[in-house]
Amino acid sequence: RTPAELLQFATDQCGDGQESTVQQLLALVRNLPDLPPLKCSNCGEEECQDGILLVSLDKVTPGCKLAIIDSDFPQHYRGGLNVASVVYVDQGNEVVKVQMPNGEHLYIPLDITNREKICYMCD
Repeated sequence: RTPAELLQFATDQCGDGQESTVQQLLALVRNLPDLPPLKCSNCGEEECQDGILLVSLDKVTPGCKLAIIDSDFPQHYRGGLNVASVVYVDQGNEVVKVQMPNGEHLYIPLDITNREKICYMCD
């Protein structure tokens, strides 16, 4: 929490009989070590990349959820948003192997034609 948020918390508690408890909590918070920023469990970024198009496979890991947002890729899933789970990432060839909801595995190259069709699908 930022100092401003802590001050707001303390002032919000004034007048309800919890002043002593709040003062003790603030004293405890002051002594806590700085924690690393939280990262999204799907994209691994501090600022969640939900809905952001992929530009590289650098941060894509097995288990990551991606959405295929183009209606003709792959053709037999036409007309809907398809959430796929990453199974394997080949960084050298920029190819990702995903499992579709029906269990089918697809290899998707992250070439210029597919970069506008795949984005993160975070919770």
